[in-house]
Amino acid sequence: MKRKNIVVPCIIMATVLVAFARTSMAEPGKGRLYVIGTGPAGPQTATLQALESMARMDAIAASQEHVRLFSEYIGAKAFLFDPWEGIFEYRGKPFPELRGMELRDFIQERSRLIESRVGLIRGLLEKGKNVGLLDSGNPLLFAPGNWYLEKFARQDVVIIPGMGSDAAAMAALGKSVLPANDARF
Repeated sequence: MKRKNIVVPCIIMATVLVAFARTSMAEPGKGRLYVIGTGPAGPQTATLQALESMARMDAIAASQEHVRLFSEYIGAKAFLFDPWEGIFEYRGKPFPELRGMELRDFIQERSRLIESRVGLIRGLLEKGKNVGLLDSGNPLLFAPGNWYLEKFARQDVVIIPGMGSDAAAMAALGKSVLPANDARF
């Protein structure tokens, strides 16, 4: 009987150890790419984990707006590029207006641009540098971080979740999405 009682805790412990090992498996001396969710409106809605992560980075990829809003946390770190630049427009035209050859050229150019930026990040990681890519709201939720992090091995990436605009809106309204307290969404 005692053996049955120990199986579940052992399985839980093994799962926790595997999850921990995955987050700390980067090669010794190798840096990591941190995709940092910044929240919807600057430092006041960013998580403490996001702000602390920014402060520890060796280099930052961020929009000019993020650089301005988070300058206190970024400091004098190397600025790599704006992850949004060149992603949604081509030769002054927004992506949805592109057709035919122009659309094909845009897709090829965007792929080259992302590969070039990924190469820059990889070079820094190989030198043991940590790179922070600041992503609005929550990483991977309609944000540029996904285009970059999918090019890296999972053990080379750390994702720092942010507070999303949905959570900020609920807080500002003082309402829940759950049908409670007369809230009906």
